[in-house]
Amino acid sequence: MDGVAGGMVGFRMGRRAFLGGALAGMLAGGAAAPARAQGAPCRLVYFHDYAPFSWSDADGTVRGLFVDVLAETLGARMGIPLVHQGWPWSRAQAMVRAGEADGFCSVATAERRAYAAVSAEPLVLGPVKLFVPRGAEQRPEITRARRLEDLKGLRLAIYIGSSWAHERLADLVPDMVQEPDMAGALRLVAGGRVDGIVDMADVLRHRVKALGLGLRIAETAPVLDTVPFHLCVSRTSPLAPRMAEFDAALRAIRRDGTYAALTRRIG
Repeated sequence: MDGVAGGMVGFRMGRRAFLGGALAGMLAGGAAAPARAQGAPCRLVYFHDYAPFSWSDADGTVRGLFVDVLAETLGARMGIPLVHQGWPWSRAQAMVRAGEADGFCSVATAERRAYAAVSAEPLVLGPVKLFVPRGAEQRPEITRARRLEDLKGLRLAIYIGSSWAHERLADLVPDMVQEPDMAGALRLVAGGRVDGIVDMADVLRHRVKALGLGLRIAETAPVLDTVPFHLCVSRTSPLAPRMAEFDAALRAIRRDGTYAALTRRIG
């Protein structure tokens, strides 16, 4: 089997495995959303390994810009009690899809809009870049990549749960190699086993540094896309009817300088 065919099979099998696992999780928890106690906290779930936007400390505390923005808007300004939890990304999404958690922050793909109400205002506008094995950044097919459509013909790494990559890259780059997490995908890049990985530049930059792969992975210069991250709330959540109020609170913290202060704190 050639490399392209092998990548396509691996991608499709991984996607089936992910969808099957998510479905099994929903069935195990019941198809209907669990009953909510009166005044129960809003349960927000996050990708536990997505610094600087969200990450879990060793003690399980979730930190990051998403957490700070939601604590300020939903918590301080709207008066909603909150619980913040970090999970593997595919599990966090499955929890909201099944009504077991209230919401998460991510790209508002068509798949997510099918089960979630989405904020009109974005929390973050994330620049998307291509990261490649060190030394490969001067290859002609890399230097000419100025937009997502220019990635055709490259072999890219992807991690489970990245619905943005599935939606935006699958048709452009059928030869994608799926890994369970971002660390595994970046190690493929560092080892030269793929041509690169495409994701939010801020996140990839942090993760490369944390893994000690700065000498083996290079960040290319062009911004290929800019992606808005929204609050996505289960349609069964009591928070869903209050999305317009959330949008107003988010606009308010941008006007009064609070958002800029939170961004500076994360760095």
